[in-house]
Amino acid sequence: MRLFAILPLSLLLACGDDGGGSSIDAKQIDAKQIDAPSDAPIDGGMVDAPIDGPPMIDALQTVFTVTCPNTPDATIVTSGSNYSPNAVTISQNGIVKFDMSGTNHDVVPLTTMATDPGLQVGLGESECLQFTATGTFNFKCGPHSFTGSVTVQ
Repeated sequence: MRLFAILPLSLLLACGDDGGGSSIDAKQIDAKQIDAPSDAPIDGGMVDAPIDGPPMIDALQTVFTVTCPNTPDATIVTSGSNYSPNAVTISQNGIVKFDMSGTNHDVVPLTTMATDPGLQVGLGESECLQFTATGTFNFKCGPHSFTGSVTVQ
């Protein structure tokens, strides 16, 4: 009998306050305690991304890398320390080929003016970009800071 009286007391003492406040160790939390019950309906508005869908794209992005067609609407290359041409005008949904191959130049968004995060071509690469919204898209060479623009009508 005495053993049963000591056992509850020892358990109570083992669970006493350690003086460290009320922090909770993440290992002690059962995931079922914080997640919705397994039989609860799933609200599609609460899901971050479709399970089998395409990756999430920035809602503001309107410039996308595409396969280069035989005849793009415009082509921009580098000539010395400039883009040639440094400004082009295309129609909405038009495609511009940026040919930086064989150079140490690239294309990055010009953040001091309105632009698009999709407006990027790596150092020495050749890429075609499609512009799906109207406006002026400004870019620069990352290492050298010379600029260019694409106006979409």
